[in-house]
Amino acid sequence: MPRTSHQNDDDARALVIDPERSVIVQAPAGSGKTTLLVNRYLTLLGRVEEPEHILAITFTRKAAAEMRQRVIEQLRLETEAAKPACVRASERDWHLLDNPQRLRIQTIDSFALGVLQQQPFSTRFGLEYQIAEDARWLYDEAADRLLEKTNNKDPLRADISRFVALVGNDFDIARNLIADMLSRRDQWLDPVSNVARETFAKDRPRLTEVVESAIKSIMDRTKDALSNSIPKSLLDEINELCVFSAHNLQQPFTQLSDFDDWRFFSRIATTRNRSFRQRVTVREGFPAKAQSEKARLIDVTQSLAGLGLTKTIANLQYIPDEKIPVEEREKLITFSIVLTLGVVELFEVFRLHQLVDFSEITISARNALSFDENPTDLALTLDYRTSHILVDEFQDTSLAQYKLVTNLVQSWQPGDGHSFFAVGDPMQSIYRFRDADLNLYQTTFRDGLPSFPLDAVKLTSNFRSSAALVAWCNATFSTLFGSPDDALTGAVTFNPATAVRKELGEIQAFVADNPKTEAERIADRVDAIRSKHPKDTIAILVRTRSVLPPIIAALQETKLRWRGVDLEPLANVPVVRDLYAITLALMDDRHRLAWLSIFRSPLVGIRLRDLEEIARHETVGDMLTDTKLSPDARARLDRVASALKIAMSSHSIRSRVERF
Repeated sequence: MPRTSHQNDDDARALVIDPERSVIVQAPAGSGKTTLLVNRYLTLLGRVEEPEHILAITFTRKAAAEMRQRVIEQLRLETEAAKPACVRASERDWHLLDNPQRLRIQTIDSFALGVLQQQPFSTRFGLEYQIAEDARWLYDEAADRLLEKTNNKDPLRADISRFVALVGNDFDIARNLIADMLSRRDQWLDPVSNVARETFAKDRPRLTEVVESAIKSIMDRTKDALSNSIPKSLLDEINELCVFSAHNLQQPFTQLSDFDDWRFFSRIATTRNRSFRQRVTVREGFPAKAQSEKARLIDVTQSLAGLGLTKTIANLQYIPDEKIPVEEREKLITFSIVLTLGVVELFEVFRLHQLVDFSEITISARNALSFDENPTDLALTLDYRTSHILVDEFQDTSLAQYKLVTNLVQSWQPGDGHSFFAVGDPMQSIYRFRDADLNLYQTTFRDGLPSFPLDAVKLTSNFRSSAALVAWCNATFSTLFGSPDDALTGAVTFNPATAVRKELGEIQAFVADNPKTEAERIADRVDAIRSKHPKDTIAILVRTRSVLPPIIAALQETKLRWRGVDLEPLANVPVVRDLYAITLALMDDRHRLAWLSIFRSPLVGIRLRDLEEIARHETVGDMLTDTKLSPDARARLDRVASALKIAMSSHSIRSRVERF
């Protein structure tokens, strides 16, 4: 069990960057999470033999680039936090500012790909395969290929046809189900494939055992979670009301000691819409004269709703019975066979298009690090090279990524010089972002990694927002989160923040008569702020894109540089259009439109009268030698001809464009 720190925030932050400790941190918004990551990385950098011995994993390229940039900036400025690292780098001649690639700060997908490059035979596919950013169409194609087998003499046609029949012979539903499951195959591939193999080996009871064991586990965990999260006085009240109802309905009930007792309570207290009943009747075991008991039940359900348990209790009646009926067992076998066949078709689709998805990269990397639950030679090699691991945004970890990380540390032992650090915030979890599983964060925070204990630390300081805003968020969001944390349902307890900034920001209002005046005032305001605070960043928020054009024009008029992602497509930027025209022209000297665009662009600057004369010619050679042009145009085209001669001496298009 990890030790949860209850120290003040300063002590907790000191523990977090202690290289002797392995820690998982809950760091809410505004708590300086990236600064903690960077400071721990720098601390470790001051102790390791080589910078490659530290592995920092993020989930987006942007986060990796930001962390790398901040580490390099600290090293460049030789800040207090970076001094040990700078001394170590000087002693070991690392020259990190000249060789930043030695800093292993990368996305988890990039790391997984690097693992495969070291052991390429561990993947089913060649390293020339590209990664599909959006693989949904690949899953759809695999599902289509599988369902087409119902129309031929495939030996497994009967199993596939049975599956289609189970979904009402609706091929669209069947296709979507298969495609959805293929996108999540990292969660079920191993156990389902094993079941399919055992089915063909006539060991069908094994599947039933696996599923029934899973159902029993869900029942036990749910019962325990409810018993631990509901106050005893409320549990006693629920028990008494259930005894009263069960007696009237002549149904069994045993003091909330069994899952069926909780399921009985769910039936009498919740509706089909999965909400608590507003009124109860004799059908729930509360006859008309039992007004006192009815009122007590409503009070109980309101208290449970206040604990955030409405959905949890409502869902109890939909958990299947532990013992699976015979007819359902055959359905499970059919599903296992069809899913396994779907994976086979997906691999064929990957091969045809020379594409793979992120899951395949992660699964293959995981297999390269572990075989039969033991570390492979590659894992031991990486273990030798990797002494410290840091993971950012741990709450967004998927099951496949979690297994990859745990495989990296499976041979570690406390006190052997290794350290693990993970930081995240369950309150900021993006539900199912790339199959992220919040349960993994909650379980790790509570129990540590499977083979490696961790200290668990919660931070509370908010350095970003004012005290008033922090207080409002604490009051508002404390009622929206579950209590307590529940790894089974994904419920998250609200972690209140403590404001560090006491001053309030300044708000000024301005009402303009028209968009042009408003835009000019905004540009003037930005210019004034830049003059007073040249290093500060400034954001302009607008209601819709349609109001941006006059603001952009005003900023350009004031000569202010700005950055707007996706606001102005690159294809509309003049310099990009000119470079595109140059590329087309140098690829094909017969591309008249490209050459005419170049001649009219600021790069050459031919006047319209001369451009009309040039346009009579079909080839660039004739255009460049036209004798009827003005002296100014003639001089400009002579320079173009000289540049073209130099550019065309290169073989690559890129080199031609650069020389031109």
